[in-house]
Amino acid sequence: MAENSVKKDIINQKRVEIAVQLYLKNKISLGKAVEIAGINRIDLMNLIRERDPSVIFYTY
Repeated sequence: MAENSVKKDIINQKRVEIAVQLYLKNKISLGKAVEIAGINRIDLMNLIRERDPSVIFYTY
């Protein structure tokens, strides 16, 4: 059972990584990146900023 948990963690990490990469390459919107990553918007924005500090998000 622990093996399944490890596999799920790896899959989730890959989903987040793919979402961040696609967003940074302007291939997808932030909303789509959130869907792919499966995490909340603020957490994803923080991960994107860690990867590329020049990214600026405007909130309304």
